Amino acid sequence: MKAMALKVDKCIIKYKTCFAGDVRLGLCLRDSGVLLTKNFAFHKQPPQMIRNIYACEKSITFHHLLVKQIQKLWDIESEWLLTNKNLITFSDIYNAYVGNGGDEEFLSDTDMPRFDIDHINSTDAVSCQTFCKNEPRCVSFSYYDGECWLKDAIPFSKYRKNAISGILQEKFRCSDNIE
Repeated sequence: MKAMALKVDKCIIKYKTCFAGDVRLGLCLRDSGVLLTKNFAFHKQPPQMIRNIYACEKSITFHHLLVKQIQKLWDIESEWLLTNKNLITFSDIYNAYVGNGGDEEFLSDTDMPRFDIDHINSTDAVSCQTFCKNEPRCVSFSYYDGECWLKDAIPFSKYRKNAISGILQEKFRCSDNIE
C-alpha cells in the first residue's frame, strides 16, 4: 500500500477507461513495482465457495461479494485479531465462515480433480469419506464409479454427473506456526 499510495492518483487517471476495478488495481500495483507471484490470495468468490487452496495460504481479498458477506468477513477478521497474534490463514476464514463445528460438506455431481495423495477402490461416498478421515493428510475427497480420490487441499470443483466430493472441515486447518 505504501508503494502504491505514491502513484494512486496517476493510476486513477491513467486507467480510468478500464472496466474492471481489479484490472485497474493490478495495473496500478504493477506500475508501483509490486509484482504478485501467486494467484491464491485474490478470490472472486466468497470463502465457502473457494476451492484450490491450501489451509496455510493467506487471503488478501475477495471480489464480487454481497454487503452481508463483506460484513461477515469483517466480523471474522476483527474477532480473530482480538484473540490471535498470528496472521489469519485461509483455513481460519473458511472454518469461521462455514462454521458448522466440523461438519462435512458433500457436493453432489461434483468432482475435484488435482491434489491427489491416494487412490482407493470404494463402494460408496461414505466409505470414501471414512478413508479420508483415517488419512492424516486428507482434507477433501472425490468419489466416482467405485473409485475414491483423497486430497491434501481443496481443489477447484467441476461438474461431473454422479460424482460426489466432500470436505472435512475439521481437518482443513493450518498446522504451521505463522508469526
